[in-house]
Amino acid sequence: MNFAVIPWSKNELNDYIFYSIDDRGEKVPTPTAAYLMQEEFKRLGHVIHTVDLFNDLMKVDFFLFYVLDWDWVKKITELGLEKRMVYCNAEPPTVSECNTPNGYETLKRYFAYILTWNPDWIDNRRIFLRNIPYFFDFQPSLISFEERKLITAISANKRSKWKDELYTERENSYRYFEEHYPDEFDFYGVGWENTNHPCYKGKIKDKKQIFHNYRFAICFENTRMDKNYITEKIWDCLNSQIVPIYAGAKNVKEYIPEDCFIDFYQFKSYDELADYLIHMSKEQYEKYLYSAKKLLENKKVVYLFSGEKYAQDILNAVSHRTEFSMHFYDKIYVRIYPVYLKLVSELKNFVKKLLKKA
Repeated sequence: MNFAVIPWSKNELNDYIFYSIDDRGEKVPTPTAAYLMQEEFKRLGHVIHTVDLFNDLMKVDFFLFYVLDWDWVKKITELGLEKRMVYCNAEPPTVSECNTPNGYETLKRYFAYILTWNPDWIDNRRIFLRNIPYFFDFQPSLISFEERKLITAISANKRSKWKDELYTERENSYRYFEEHYPDEFDFYGVGWENTNHPCYKGKIKDKKQIFHNYRFAICFENTRMDKNYITEKIWDCLNSQIVPIYAGAKNVKEYIPEDCFIDFYQFKSYDELADYLIHMSKEQYEKYLYSAKKLLENKKVVYLFSGEKYAQDILNAVSHRTEFSMHFYDKIYVRIYPVYLKLVSELKNFVKKLLKKA
């Protein structure tokens, strides 16, 4: 079968979601879960590329929407291929409220298949379970326990009105350690440049090299309570030999044993958490690192969060025949809505230009 990916951005077209350009200007595989997913498709006799590499869209068996791109929804629907559309976006509700049970009910009007990480939301008829794939690349640290600073964090500065968002708690933790342990705390990421955070140290290129210099990392997902929403945030820590202080998926311990991380929710206050961190012995700390290393050697766990497993999840979903048929009025909406979005965008840009001249 032929699979076409509608990627996150135009920069990922031409298969750059799977490859990059080396110093010689040649296309080379990237060490990512996406590349391993593509390799699994190939191994099973399928073809998968970004959508721009298919000259004849009629020959595409399924379109994988990594983002809700209404222009492509319109184009595919106008070709009469709406039964081939698969919604694969894995953002949490804090980023996209489409990714909720109510949001999926709306999306079912436009997509034949929907993939979700949350097992409570699937019906195995139109909505199917998927993993959140990760590329496992263990990088041991050569920096000793004594040489490491106490704690760090790496995150983007985000906001959300979603009831279970963790952005607010994440920033609360930063402010606590800035106020009480400014010499033992640094944090990094994008979007914090113009904020009042004295321990902010800027943007970074290599997350793992930063992690090697600290004992602990504040590791809060974007949302709490959702089952299976286990992302690169905790895996990056475990692969970099830093102990994560984790808040997020309520069933995380089904996959990651509690001796691999520190459960933020077990502490009644930040004072109690800080006291636990400061007084942890080297021996106890190294037990965390040892447990994490053993977990990463568990092939079963690694497979569950791999690009190969994601390929299998997609193939499982599309192997089911659905009775999907887009309603006449929904087809009209699909034709009009992208035009509306374009007009709104152009209007915003026009207003910005006027304000600059004023």
